[in-house]
Amino acid sequence: MRKYIMTLGMILGLLVSFVLPIYAIDVPESVDTYYYDPANVLSEDVEYDISEKNYYMDRHSGAYIEVVAVDYIHSDILNYAYTMFNEWGIGSSEKNNGILLLAVIQEEKYYVMVGRGLESHISAARIDEILETYFEPYFDNEQFETAIVNTFDVLYEELVDIYGVPNMQTNTSNDVGADFAMILFFIVYKYISICSIFC
Repeated sequence: MRKYIMTLGMILGLLVSFVLPIYAIDVPESVDTYYYDPANVLSEDVEYDISEKNYYMDRHSGAYIEVVAVDYIHSDILNYAYTMFNEWGIGSSEKNNGILLLAVIQEEKYYVMVGRGLESHISAARIDEILETYFEPYFDNEQFETAIVNTFDVLYEELVDIYGVPNMQTNTSNDVGADFAMILFFIVYKYISICSIFC
Protein backbone atom coordinates (compact mmCIF):
# COMPACT_ATOMS: atom_id res chain seq x y z
CA MET A 1 0.00 0.00 0.00
CA ARG A 2 1.36 3.39 -0.96
CA LYS A 3 0.55 6.58 0.85
CA TYR A 4 1.15 10.08 -0.50
CA ILE A 5 0.89 13.24 1.55
CA MET A 6 2.10 16.61 0.35
CA THR A 7 1.09 20.23 0.79
CA LEU A 8 1.22 22.67 -2.09
CA GLY A 9 4.15 24.51 -0.51
CA MET A 10 6.19 21.32 -0.24
CA ILE A 11 5.38 20.44 -3.84
CA LEU A 12 6.54 23.83 -5.10
CA GLY A 13 9.73 23.44 -3.11
CA LEU A 14 10.42 20.08 -4.71
CA LEU A 15 9.74 21.41 -8.18
CA VAL A 16 12.22 24.23 -7.67
CA SER A 17 14.86 22.12 -5.92
CA PHE A 18 14.92 19.15 -8.25
CA VAL A 19 13.70 20.75 -11.48
CA LEU A 20 11.29 17.94 -12.29
CA PRO A 21 10.63 17.31 -15.96
CA ILE A 22 7.48 18.96 -17.20
CA TYR A 23 4.98 16.83 -19.08
CA ALA A 24 1.28 16.99 -19.75
CA ILE A 25 -0.97 15.39 -17.15
CA ASP A 26 -4.36 14.30 -18.43
CA VAL A 27 -6.99 15.02 -15.79
CA PRO A 28 -10.77 15.08 -16.31
CA GLU A 29 -12.56 18.35 -16.86
CA SER A 30 -13.68 19.99 -13.65
CA VAL A 31 -17.13 19.09 -12.35
CA ASP A 32 -19.88 21.23 -10.86
CA THR A 33 -20.17 19.04 -7.78
CA TYR A 34 -18.06 18.51 -4.67
CA TYR A 35 -17.33 14.92 -5.64
CA TYR A 36 -16.23 12.99 -8.71
CA ASP A 37 -16.74 9.23 -8.56
CA PRO A 38 -16.21 7.37 -11.85
CA ALA A 39 -14.94 4.46 -9.71
CA ASN A 40 -18.51 4.19 -8.38
CA VAL A 41 -17.60 3.62 -4.74
CA LEU A 42 -19.89 6.26 -3.22
CA SER A 43 -23.57 5.70 -2.50
CA GLU A 44 -26.13 8.41 -3.21
CA ASP A 45 -26.53 9.05 0.52
CA VAL A 46 -22.81 9.68 0.84
CA GLU A 47 -22.77 11.90 -2.24
CA TYR A 48 -25.58 13.94 -0.72
CA ASP A 49 -23.80 14.23 2.64
CA ILE A 50 -20.57 15.36 0.97
CA SER A 51 -22.50 17.89 -1.12
CA GLU A 52 -24.47 19.26 1.82
CA LYS A 53 -21.49 19.72 4.13
CA ASN A 54 -19.26 21.17 1.42
CA TYR A 55 -21.94 23.56 0.23
CA TYR A 56 -22.44 24.80 3.78
CA MET A 57 -18.69 25.22 4.38
CA ASP A 58 -18.13 26.83 0.98
CA ARG A 59 -20.81 29.43 1.64
CA HIS A 60 -19.32 30.36 5.01
CA SER A 61 -15.60 30.24 4.25
CA GLY A 62 -14.85 29.49 0.61
CA ALA A 63 -13.22 26.23 1.70
CA TYR A 64 -14.37 22.75 0.76
CA ILE A 65 -13.09 19.21 0.30
CA GLU A 66 -13.22 17.89 -3.25
CA VAL A 67 -13.62 14.10 -3.12
CA VAL A 68 -12.31 12.22 -6.14
CA ALA A 69 -12.43 8.45 -6.58
CA VAL A 70 -11.07 7.06 -9.84
CA ASP A 71 -9.88 3.62 -10.89
CA TYR A 72 -6.68 4.60 -12.73
CA ILE A 73 -4.62 7.70 -13.38
CA HIS A 74 -1.68 6.15 -15.32
CA SER A 75 0.52 8.89 -13.92
CA ASP A 76 2.61 9.94 -10.99
CA ILE A 77 0.06 10.74 -8.31
CA LEU A 78 1.89 13.83 -7.02
CA ASN A 79 1.82 15.52 -10.43
CA TYR A 80 -1.71 14.30 -11.08
CA ALA A 81 -3.08 15.73 -7.83
CA TYR A 82 -1.18 18.98 -8.27
CA THR A 83 -2.56 19.40 -11.80
CA MET A 84 -6.11 18.52 -10.78
CA PHE A 85 -6.01 20.84 -7.77
CA ASN A 86 -4.98 23.80 -9.90
CA GLU A 87 -6.98 23.11 -13.06
CA TRP A 88 -10.14 22.55 -11.04
CA GLY A 89 -9.51 25.60 -8.86
CA ILE A 90 -10.36 23.76 -5.65
CA GLY A 91 -11.26 26.14 -2.83
CA SER A 92 -11.40 29.93 -2.86
CA SER A 93 -9.09 31.50 -5.43
CA GLU A 94 -8.36 34.35 -3.01
CA LYS A 95 -7.76 32.20 0.09
CA ASN A 96 -6.34 29.09 -1.63
CA ASN A 97 -8.07 27.04 1.06
CA GLY A 98 -9.30 23.95 -0.75
CA ILE A 99 -8.57 20.32 0.05
CA LEU A 100 -8.35 17.47 -2.46
CA LEU A 101 -9.06 13.95 -1.22
CA LEU A 102 -7.99 11.65 -4.05
CA ALA A 103 -8.39 7.86 -4.06
CA VAL A 104 -7.11 5.78 -6.97
CA ILE A 105 -8.84 2.49 -6.35
CA GLN A 106 -7.28 -0.01 -8.75
CA GLU A 107 -3.78 1.41 -8.41
CA GLU A 108 -4.04 1.39 -4.59
CA LYS A 109 -2.93 5.00 -4.24
CA TYR A 110 -4.35 7.86 -2.25
CA TYR A 111 -3.41 11.46 -1.72
CA VAL A 112 -4.49 14.47 0.29
CA MET A 113 -3.51 17.90 -0.98
CA VAL A 114 -4.05 21.02 1.10
CA GLY A 115 -4.10 24.53 -0.35
CA ARG A 116 -1.42 26.93 0.81
CA GLY A 117 -3.99 28.97 2.69
CA LEU A 118 -4.51 26.03 5.05
CA GLU A 119 -0.93 24.82 5.46
CA SER A 120 -0.40 26.73 8.70
CA HIS A 121 -3.52 25.11 10.14
CA ILE A 122 -3.35 21.54 8.80
CA SER A 123 0.20 20.21 8.72
CA ALA A 124 1.48 17.25 6.73
CA ALA A 125 1.97 15.44 10.04
CA ARG A 126 -1.69 15.97 10.91
CA ILE A 127 -2.79 14.65 7.51
CA ASP A 128 -0.53 11.65 8.00
CA GLU A 129 -2.20 10.97 11.35
CA ILE A 130 -5.69 11.28 9.85
CA LEU A 131 -4.90 8.91 6.99
CA GLU A 132 -3.25 6.32 9.19
CA THR A 133 -6.20 6.29 11.57
CA TYR A 134 -9.26 6.86 9.41
CA PHE A 135 -8.32 5.93 5.85
CA GLU A 136 -5.67 3.24 5.58
CA PRO A 137 -7.26 0.44 7.66
CA TYR A 138 -10.43 0.56 5.58
CA PHE A 139 -8.79 1.14 2.21
CA ASP A 140 -6.52 -1.85 2.81
CA ASN A 141 -9.63 -3.99 3.38
CA GLU A 142 -11.31 -2.63 0.23
CA GLN A 143 -13.87 -0.69 2.28
CA PHE A 144 -13.35 2.27 0.01
CA GLU A 145 -16.47 4.25 0.83
CA THR A 146 -15.87 3.94 4.57
CA ALA A 147 -12.28 5.09 4.15
CA ILE A 148 -13.39 8.15 2.17
CA VAL A 149 -16.30 9.03 4.48
CA ASN A 150 -14.23 8.72 7.65
CA THR A 151 -11.44 10.87 6.25
CA PHE A 152 -13.80 13.44 4.78
CA ASP A 153 -15.61 13.85 8.11
CA VAL A 154 -12.38 14.42 10.04
CA LEU A 155 -11.08 16.91 7.48
CA TYR A 156 -14.43 18.68 7.55
CA GLU A 157 -14.21 19.05 11.34
CA GLU A 158 -10.74 20.54 10.87
CA LEU A 159 -12.29 23.21 8.63
CA VAL A 160 -15.07 23.80 11.15
CA ASP A 161 -12.46 24.48 13.85
CA ILE A 162 -10.35 26.70 11.60
CA TYR A 163 -13.17 28.94 10.42
CA GLY A 164 -15.45 28.73 13.46
CA VAL A 165 -18.36 27.73 11.26
CA PRO A 166 -21.58 27.08 13.23
CA ASN A 167 -22.86 23.55 13.41
CA MET A 168 -25.18 22.78 10.52
CA GLN A 169 -27.94 21.81 12.95
CA THR A 170 -28.02 25.41 14.26
CA ASN A 171 -28.82 26.96 10.87
CA THR A 172 -30.99 30.04 11.09
CA SER A 173 -34.11 30.47 8.99
CA ASN A 174 -32.07 32.62 6.59
CA ASP A 175 -30.24 29.49 5.48
CA VAL A 176 -33.36 27.52 4.58
CA GLY A 177 -33.64 28.95 1.07
CA ALA A 178 -29.97 28.29 0.32
CA ASP A 179 -30.23 24.75 1.65
CA PHE A 180 -33.29 24.13 -0.53
CA ALA A 181 -31.35 25.41 -3.54
CA MET A 182 -28.55 22.95 -2.80
CA ILE A 183 -31.02 20.06 -2.55
CA LEU A 184 -32.67 21.08 -5.81
CA PHE A 185 -29.28 21.32 -7.52
CA PHE A 186 -28.36 17.83 -6.32
CA ILE A 187 -31.63 16.38 -7.66
CA VAL A 188 -31.21 18.08 -11.04
CA TYR A 189 -27.59 16.92 -11.28
CA LYS A 190 -28.58 13.29 -10.63
CA TYR A 191 -31.41 13.56 -13.18
CA ILE A 192 -29.03 14.88 -15.85
CA SER A 193 -26.54 12.12 -15.04
CA ILE A 194 -29.20 9.45 -15.49
CA CYS A 195 -30.50 11.01 -18.70
CA SER A 196 -27.01 11.12 -20.18
CA ILE A 197 -26.96 7.33 -19.89
CA PHE A 198 -30.52 6.27 -20.71
CA CYS A 199 -32.16 9.14 -22.58
